[in-house]
Amino acid sequence: MTQFSVALSQAAQKNHELLATLSQTDYAAPALIQNTAYVSDLKVQVTATENELKKLHEITEEERKDHVKYRDSTLKRFKHKLGGQKGKGKFASKQEKEELPSLSLMIRWLCQGKLDVCY
Repeated sequence: MTQFSVALSQAAQKNHELLATLSQTDYAAPALIQNTAYVSDLKVQVTATENELKKLHEITEEERKDHVKYRDSTLKRFKHKLGGQKGKGKFASKQEKEELPSLSLMIRWLCQGKLDVCY
């Protein structure tokens, strides 16, 4: 064999190996396009989720402010005790059960003007 045919034989073998490698990685270009689209879609979803989370934080903060306002309001707490706890009477203390009817009667009288409160 001549030197040319030996070089050609070695090059053919190397060419065959390179073609095998290329055939094994044929999926790479379409997979890159698909993965790029998937990543951009995920970025859009992350942005949308962050916006929704921001709105929920704002709503929660408003509700927390309302909670603090009502928690700190003595009159509203008193009013809630009188009328807003239906079905919770079995959990009330004995003192609360005894005070509730008289307090509600006093409030009714105050509203009707039958009771004078002098301080």
